[in-house]
Amino acid sequence: MKAKVRQVDSVPIKLVIRNYDSITPLIAGDVAADGVTLTIDRETPMAQFTVDESYQAGELSFAQYLRRLSEGNHEIIGLPIFVARGFRQRCFFIRSDSDLSSWSDLSGKRVGIDAWGASGHTWGRSLLREAGIDLTSIQWIIGPPEDSGAQAPAPTNLPAHATPAPVGESLLDMLRSGGIDVLVMSQPPGVFYEPDSPVKRLFPDFRNVEEEYARRVGFMPCYHIVGVRKSVLDVHPRVAASLFNAFDRSQKLALERRLNLADTAPWLLEELEYVARILGPNWATHGIEPNRKAIE
Repeated sequence: MKAKVRQVDSVPIKLVIRNYDSITPLIAGDVAADGVTLTIDRETPMAQFTVDESYQAGELSFAQYLRRLSEGNHEIIGLPIFVARGFRQRCFFIRSDSDLSSWSDLSGKRVGIDAWGASGHTWGRSLLREAGIDLTSIQWIIGPPEDSGAQAPAPTNLPAHATPAPVGESLLDMLRSGGIDVLVMSQPPGVFYEPDSPVKRLFPDFRNVEEEYARRVGFMPCYHIVGVRKSVLDVHPRVAASLFNAFDRSQKLALERRLNLADTAPWLLEELEYVARILGPNWATHGIEPNRKAIE
């Protein structure tokens, strides 16, 4: 008698994530998650994942995930899929008439950020700590970066040296008026690109500063990971490996294609080769071991 082979049903997974070129092969169907029917939502803010159970998986802050674990919250299981990375040296902005020019100059100053526990700001504070700055010597102001009308509920559980910004005032307003000395943003404020901008970077030559850091530590900091609800993995544990393998294959395929798309800018090929010499050819790969230094 011929043995019957049980058909394993595909597990439906709705995943929210930002639009990264590394997931383009996955979106296009060139790569698939085995045993998973994957629906990718690139329009909804990633924060929706943690509060909306209609999403079985999604992108989330690496630092916030670690905080959840430290508080005993295991509702979401993080996978070592590092979808967002970046350097933070470029993210420190000062007034154009400021004479601040180094990490040491920030000791005792007033620094504005939009959230305390965000991964980017966690990495930013690590740069100050590495430079020997006492983080408690800095007065941290938490508020909306540019839009004063986007005031979120007052942040809670802040350390003693961090306070909310005044209601109705953006951090950019405070920088321009002298209410803060430094503004930290993942993207430059809109006025940065205006002629005679009132804002400049703490490190105008940020590439050289970041490159020195990259050569020294050997990695590009990880911001966001992909998480899956524990309730899903309790029933379908294979989903974790399936998603990891799919994202890993998509990342590798996207990296190969970048070399073939080097004509999108005259010297893009040289740039890709240069980055590979500094960080290695697989500088954005997923997994624990390739990212252990950054994780630690």
